Amino acid sequence: MIDHLFNRLAGYYPTSWKAAFPSEHAMQNWRETWVEAFEQEGITPDEIAAGLINLRRLYVDWAPNLPQFLNACRPQIDPEGALYEAIREIPKRAMAEDKWSHPAIYWAAVQIGEFDLTSKTAKDLQPRFARALKDILSNPDAIKPVPVPEKRLAAPTETLDKKAADDALAELKAGLKNWKSTLKNAEEDARCK
Repeated sequence: MIDHLFNRLAGYYPTSWKAAFPSEHAMQNWRETWVEAFEQEGITPDEIAAGLINLRRLYVDWAPNLPQFLNACRPQIDPEGALYEAIREIPKRAMAEDKWSHPAIYWAAVQIGEFDLTSKTAKDLQPRFARALKDILSNPDAIKPVPVPEKRLAAPTETLDKKAADDALAELKAGLKNWKSTLKNAEEDARCK
């Protein structure tokens, strides 16, 4: 995988990247250093793929060094912008229409809770949300993918009048009474055997 990354970076930065490695020893040193950093930081293959995508936007004219690449793998999230995303997206979750720019924002929103996100002001929520987001981002194991929500049923478009509602309720009660009677008969049959 590290060779694939090297080749990608050489493709992105054909002049500056290869010039940085005048010998096989220099290339081997790069491999060992970067692999060690990925292991220590817990960088996943998915984050490396994201880092490669982010490089095209962040480092147009020069090849990144190791800290710059690590930042591209895990770009900083603006807590204020993330809070506004959470406030905007959490109500959409009920209809499975939410879209999150980063899973950590979703998990921070879950910690705060839908009620608070939809009923309190951003000013009141900002300190709590920033702490929750920081805690999640400092623990990569806590950043799980956003679960796919089950789409909830929409509210009914028509309502029953009182008589129709009473008739439906009576039908349900009759069905329940029949079910209880059947259950009681089955219990008595089981005791007789």
